[in-house]
Amino acid sequence: MNVMRVVVAAMFPLLFFCACSPSSDAELQAVYGEDIYYFQGLTALRGDRQEEARDFFRKGTSLSSLFFRRLCMRQLLQLEPVEEQLFIAEEYQNTWHDIDALYYVSDIYYAAGEYELLVNLTNQVSSAMPDNLMKIRLLALAQLQDPLFYEEATRWFSESAFSNYHLQFYNEFQKLSLANAEDPANNIVVLNRLIGLMDMRVLLYRRDYQQANKFLKKLFSSYAKIEDALVQLPIPLLSDAGKILLYGDSNQVKNALAFDRAVEIAETPLQKFYFSFYAGRLYDRSGAKNSWLAADRYEKAMQYAPEPENQDNALWYYLSTLLKIDINEAVDALDEYGNDIHDSSYFTDFFNTLSLSMATKRDWQSFYHVYMLIRDNLIYTDADTVSKYAYITARLIEEGLCEIPESTDRQKLANEAYASACVPGGNLYYSILAGVAIGLSDNEIGRIVLNVPLNTEFAVNVDAERLLSGFCDFGLYEYIYPVWQIYRDFISTDLALRLAHTLRDMNLQDNLAKSNALRIVAYIALHPEKPLSEAILKELYPRNFSEYIVPLCNQFGIPVSYMYALVRSESFFDPGVISYAGAEGLTQLMESTAQDIARKLKVEDFSLQDPETNLLFGTFYLEEMISRLDGSPIMGLCAYNAGITRVRRWQTDAADLPVDLMVETIPFLETREYAQKTVSAAVMYALLYDNIPSKETLAAMMK
Repeated sequence: MNVMRVVVAAMFPLLFFCACSPSSDAELQAVYGEDIYYFQGLTALRGDRQEEARDFFRKGTSLSSLFFRRLCMRQLLQLEPVEEQLFIAEEYQNTWHDIDALYYVSDIYYAAGEYELLVNLTNQVSSAMPDNLMKIRLLALAQLQDPLFYEEATRWFSESAFSNYHLQFYNEFQKLSLANAEDPANNIVVLNRLIGLMDMRVLLYRRDYQQANKFLKKLFSSYAKIEDALVQLPIPLLSDAGKILLYGDSNQVKNALAFDRAVEIAETPLQKFYFSFYAGRLYDRSGAKNSWLAADRYEKAMQYAPEPENQDNALWYYLSTLLKIDINEAVDALDEYGNDIHDSSYFTDFFNTLSLSMATKRDWQSFYHVYMLIRDNLIYTDADTVSKYAYITARLIEEGLCEIPESTDRQKLANEAYASACVPGGNLYYSILAGVAIGLSDNEIGRIVLNVPLNTEFAVNVDAERLLSGFCDFGLYEYIYPVWQIYRDFISTDLALRLAHTLRDMNLQDNLAKSNALRIVAYIALHPEKPLSEAILKELYPRNFSEYIVPLCNQFGIPVSYMYALVRSESFFDPGVISYAGAEGLTQLMESTAQDIARKLKVEDFSLQDPETNLLFGTFYLEEMISRLDGSPIMGLCAYNAGITRVRRWQTDAADLPVDLMVETIPFLETREYAQKTVSAAVMYALLYDNIPSKETLAAMMK
């Protein structure tokens, strides 16, 4: 994202100053010096005083520090007429020589129709031109009908990973006369080949695989064999060809054999990797009968992989394929290759799938074995996976569901696993359950939330901190969150907390600002550069909308901690949020569910965007789910997420298990994670605000 474009745009409705006004003008001048002109200009713009804003920004372009001079100049470019913009753009480019400045000036030249200036300006860039700049350069070349266009566009669409900038170029190029040119001077053969290449990659990007396959066949038509065509492709196109043949062609085995033959004539390890990898994908997709062939090709791809990410990619598919064949095969492969994992987070979903498979089949011995591999550092996993496998294994040991070495103290071994589940940065749900199991105090339970690794490589961006501090001091609150998102990895914990407090404490009924304040605090808690105090806990678990939640919980007989946890997990207290599935508001209700609730509550007209109505419906619905599931809060929460019919079926299928192990058999990852998030949040709310011991809250919920 381009920081300057965010800063210059008024992204939210006009906000008013909070009750606690910024410092006096003299104090602000003393703090910000000549940089004050930028903030004064934004303040004038907010009041629709454009000429006054221009004056401030003009002063800033000559008097402010370099960082703020740049911001002022960009603001000025938005306010001046085109002729003046071109003059300022030239000065801007002469002052800053980085790629960001080059793109910004090129964008201005293109909008002004100064295509030759743009092309001459970008001629200085090396072949590693970023996609956003390449897009605008190619559009200028196309406008000029420059012969360079064909060569550069073909290279960009052949040798670069497809990005959203390729799609933007494609869409804009369609509007140009060159795209439909019939003049022989435009080299129609080359142009048509380029358009076919663009069409194929765009269709793949849009997942229209069958149509993309038609263009791929045209690309291959001049070769006698598929493998001869494959070895000629640049790596990005080779990867695309693999995907197109995988999803857009029914001859998976035939194509897999072609990739097999391509390995024999490939010249580089990266080519051999991709040929083996996509042979594996194609065998895998052809059916279970070829699963072993697929696994073999993934294993070969691992051997050819020139980079760690390539090896991780092949290993993930290798393990996943073996898991479909047999759990023991996957576990044996982990024993062999688990320490070869480079990016542990890439495998989190595999370990979740493996856990579900073992729990569903009650293969608890394999579960124990995998945990022991993790414990003994024979598998490289992330902290989430460690805490999950450690807690579940401890429970299996306690319940006598797995065998352990003779003469081993079962409870001691379980407690050691519980202690491992409290690993820094681990899954909060498993860490809390494990902490309660081994008798941690409630103060220690609270500290688990803050028990995350410190960012030891943190380096502050002084200019960005000055900018964000200025937004607070000048009451320019609408800029705080979007600019923080850009610089968040370079902002100190102290300033980030100040930003969150500013948004939270504004004297406004601005619920989005409060939700964004929570997002800032939540990010800090996961990426601190210094230890956090326990004071941050209540900011992580705020009681927004208490004026509605407390009386509604009293009305329906639900602990307030449950509803705070639900709303925090569902919407982060943002009443305007709408999910991709259409769920709305604080409690994320679907319209059909809301209609049914409205009928039961005898409410005729309602809006799920209204916080009070949404909370009324959500509280009623949660209470109904809990009541219908024999008073089990955790099952009620699962039903809130996935529906009561599914939950009853899952309960029947896992009737032999304690409720915490039953949750591990739920086939929907979303529902498992939802149960974990809401339970852990409810524990924290009850502990922080009502002094209810964690053990008591868990006992009430996990039944």
